[in-house]
Amino acid sequence: MNRLVPIAKKAATILIVAILVTYIGDYASVRYRIWKPSTNNPFESVKLDRFYAITQKNGREDYEPADSQTVTCVHSIFPHSGFNPCWYVVRQNGKAIPMAILPIFRAQH
Repeated sequence: MNRLVPIAKKAATILIVAILVTYIGDYASVRYRIWKPSTNNPFESVKLDRFYAITQKNGREDYEPADSQTVTCVHSIFPHSGFNPCWYVVRQNGKAIPMAILPIFRAQH
C-alpha cells in the first residue's frame, strides 16, 4: 500500500504537467495564427441546425425545427478567446433541444 502512494503521486503529477503543456501549446498555436494571419484562420463560423424535442402527453416526442444559428468556433483542442473548439461545435449540429415541462412536486407536511 505504501509503495502505491508515491507512484500515484508521480502519475498524477505527470498527467497534470502533460495537460498543462498541451494547453500551453494549443494556446500558443491559436495566438500565433491570430497574430500572423494566413489561409489557416483559427476561427470559423459554423451554421447549426437544431430541433426542439417536445414531449407530448402520451410520452412520445415531437420534433420541430428550431431557428438556425451561426456560431463562431476556434480550431483548437481547448476553448480559447471565449469560443468553443470546432470539433465540439460540429458535434452539436442536429442535436435536439429538450422542451419538457417538469412535474411540480409538492412538499408534504
